[in-house]
Order: sequence, then C-alpha cells, then structure tokens
Amino acid sequence: MENIKFRDYKAEEESVRAKELRIYLEYRFKVNNHSKYQKYRDEWIENLTPEQLSYFAEEKKRIYARGYANKYNTH
Repeated sequence: MENIKFRDYKAEEESVRAKELRIYLEYRFKVNNHSKYQKYRDEWIENLTPEQLSYFAEEKKRIYARGYANKYNTH
C-alpha cells in the first residue's frame, strides 16, 4: 500500500510542477508577445517540444533561485 501512496504523491508532485511551469509559460508568452497574439498562447504551449519545455523549466528555476520569484508570480 505504501508504494501506491508514494506513486500518488509523486504524480501529484509532478502535476504541481507542470502547473507551475504552465503558469510561467503563460506569463512569458504574455510579456513577450503583442496583445493581438494572446489568442495563440495555448496553442504555443501545447506545441512546445520536450527540449523547449526542459529549457523553460530550467530557466524558471534559475530565475526563482536568483530571487526574482515575486516578479514572475502571477497569483
């Protein structure tokens, strides 16, 4: 039973990371594109390759590590 709970926890943890990355990507798209292109945000995010997602995840970590988390906090 403990393994199932651990897997559930790991899946939930990864889900939280995915949600945080999506919020970051939405923010990046918003600040880097003209307002007339905002309708393409979801399509852009869905079409990112695994390599691009990895890059943005690392970029987010670096930004947060430098203490700019408040600047990029969209809550």
